[in-house]
Amino acid sequence: MESLGELGESQQTVSHVLMDHAQRPRNNYPLLDFDGRARITGTCGDTMEVWVKVRDGVIEQAAFITEGCAVSHACGSMTTCMAEGRSLEEIEALEAEHVIKAFRGLPPGHEHCADLSSSALKLACANIGEPGGGVDVAPEDLSGIVVRVALPLAEGFISGTVESAERFALVDVEAASMCVVNREDMAVPDAVEGTENGAILPVWLQEQRVQVLICGSMDEDTRILFAERGVQVVLDPAPDIPEELIAEYLAGSLRGGGR
Repeated sequence: MESLGELGESQQTVSHVLMDHAQRPRNNYPLLDFDGRARITGTCGDTMEVWVKVRDGVIEQAAFITEGCAVSHACGSMTTCMAEGRSLEEIEALEAEHVIKAFRGLPPGHEHCADLSSSALKLACANIGEPGGGVDVAPEDLSGIVVRVALPLAEGFISGTVESAERFALVDVEAASMCVVNREDMAVPDAVEGTENGAILPVWLQEQRVQVLICGSMDEDTRILFAERGVQVVLDPAPDIPEELIAEYLAGSLRGGGR
């Protein structure tokens, strides 16, 4: 994948926001439970796949994968972040120019990346209700893709809040089979170097490559801190042992928290 450092003279147009989303793309994993899905190959040859989960006409979760360049990753990240919490009608009006404006511009020659991400999102929404969510799904499509899920633990059960957790179960889920392939329990760190107390857990879980956090409840400010670190938060499960909760997550019976 081309890095932002390899964009040459065009790098002078790279904003801090673009650099952040390129280096730490949000929602960069497949949704295992979704309502709409789309895969598009752009004029540049890059392919982007987008998944959406919808509740009452509003996008609850959006995620993407791409084998494209750093700007494609950034646009997929920004587009899915912009989608969450918006109605399907609002998504119909979303255009590449809105994604470009959110970055305060893109490097010359990379505007098509925003068109790719916005088009893939709109098609995924249009495909809601279609068989397979709009794309023929084969297990090999997701072969090798692993989603890391974190669950806060207290006395062996899911903790009501991350603040009361004694340990975290870090569970790797293979996307093709939707099976748990590995689990590791880790103690909550007392501190993370260079990090303020309120951001210790988001930073630490990002360092552990966590993509999804399942817990009982979380205030909005804390959810924003996790979202900024690329960690999707799923809220409101009843406390249970991790393996059963993971099974419910894979089956799509847990509700995703908003941003």
